[in-house]
Amino acid sequence: MNKSIKILLITVLVFSTILLFPFINNSPQAVNLKNINEEEYIQISIEGATYGDFDNDDNEDDIECYVNILFNPELNRKKVELYIELYLPNGDAFVYKVMINTFLTDVTLHLFFYNHAYVSGDYTIVAHIFLAQLGNYYTNCYVVFDPPREEEPDSDPIFECTVC
Repeated sequence: MNKSIKILLITVLVFSTILLFPFINNSPQAVNLKNINEEEYIQISIEGATYGDFDNDDNEDDIECYVNILFNPELNRKKVELYIELYLPNGDAFVYKVMINTFLTDVTLHLFFYNHAYVSGDYTIVAHIFLAQLGNYYTNCYVVFDPPREEEPDSDPIFECTVC
């Protein structure tokens, strides 16, 4: 290909990009979320939030809880995003995302927050769940509990989620 054709192609490409630039919408789009009526599509709860030595490192700096999710049986395949947030009394926060794709009508997740309980005071666990079927639906729940002692973490925080 000769040099003048290459220059012409590059010029046309740059010029067309400049012309199209005002029509490119790269601003964030708002998603209309409907807060779910608890009986409608999803019910979610957090149970049994406690602390202990669940990673066997001789430090009671771990947190355990269960997240129970009940789906409306009329929904066949469920695809949801679950966000788990852990707020510590000192203002530290941890957020974890769990993707769920299931045909089941109820799912129980066993969550472990290893090396997270190192400050005394009230801890808050929040679960947000998003269902992108039949519209965009959202619901959440939370639990507050108080591990009784303060202790320096022995290693980095680790999150584990298993299906029961």
